[in-house]
Amino acid sequence: MNRTTPGTLAVTALIGAVLAWMLESWLHAQGRPMLIPALTLPVVLLAVAVLLIVFAWPVRRYTKWLHEEHERAEQRARRRAVDGDPDTADDLAPASPDGAPTRPDPFVALRLVAFAKASSLSAALLAGSFASMLLYVLTRSFIETGSAWECGVSLLASIVLLVAALLVERWCSLPPSSPGQQRQGARGTA
Repeated sequence: MNRTTPGTLAVTALIGAVLAWMLESWLHAQGRPMLIPALTLPVVLLAVAVLLIVFAWPVRRYTKWLHEEHERAEQRARRRAVDGDPDTADDLAPASPDGAPTRPDPFVALRLVAFAKASSLSAALLAGSFASMLLYVLTRSFIETGSAWECGVSLLASIVLLVAALLVERWCSLPPSSPGQQRQGARGTA
């Protein structure tokens, strides 16, 4: 599974912004009240961001240890190659698992990555929608300050969720299995 790209997030946010602006304009033309997010929505978005980070923390510890072990193995292989020792293939394996954190279930890590990817796309869509709603509220001749604050707080909460989801995606990335993969820039998530 590939990481979420900034282009995908930008397009998703733009779609959310256009749809929210069209909905607000249609509601205004029909003489109906504007669509304003409830105050519980930012609380839920922040709770999802916190849960994502809490559940991903053990995976982060393990992948951080894997990255460090991979770097140490590459350094040992380089030192042996410089010294002229031809048997460097075994050096790319991690050292003994002494001090290693417990290995998380790969299916849990995969579910976390899928949840983080879905959260980042949802947060981008919501951020675009809330930014559009905030802009729509601020461009009206009569500005209801409560509505502007609710849109602004919801926008900030969706941005926090977006950042948390992208962070969890990064935490769940595995180091390359060989030096050739690292040079090619291939990096998978688990």
